[in-house]
Amino acid sequence: MVQKGWCVWVTGLPGSGKSVVSEALLKLLKKEGIGAQLLSSDALRKVLTPKPSYSLRERDIVYATLVYVAKLLTQNGVNVVIDATGNLRRYRENARRGIPNFIEAYLECPLKVCMEREAKRGKTYYAPKQIYTSAL
Repeated sequence: MVQKGWCVWVTGLPGSGKSVVSEALLKLLKKEGIGAQLLSSDALRKVLTPKPSYSLRERDIVYATLVYVAKLLTQNGVNVVIDATGNLRRYRENARRGIPNFIEAYLECPLKVCMEREAKRGKTYYAPKQIYTSAL
């Protein structure tokens, strides 16, 4: 019998540090001899929707797929770290309902700091650039 994996969803505003924290967590786990797979919503979106519109329907598809893949992995003994904003609570609740060993980690960061980080970041980890500028 395969031991079930666990899932940590690192969530927060764009620019809050989700990708950096997720990568650091993976390195720490590896150092401790614990394997885990990173699932990034931005990386997945590049595969599912190469020309993303970020419509609600598209977001629903991307997050449903993200949770489905995480569920399959954890059922097969793979630990998962999700790096995704998951701007609607229902996305994370779907994961909570479907993945037995699930935890949500929210990175609290002031909006002003997120906007400043996002405006000057070089490495985007597949995320779109200048999202706050576009939103304003």
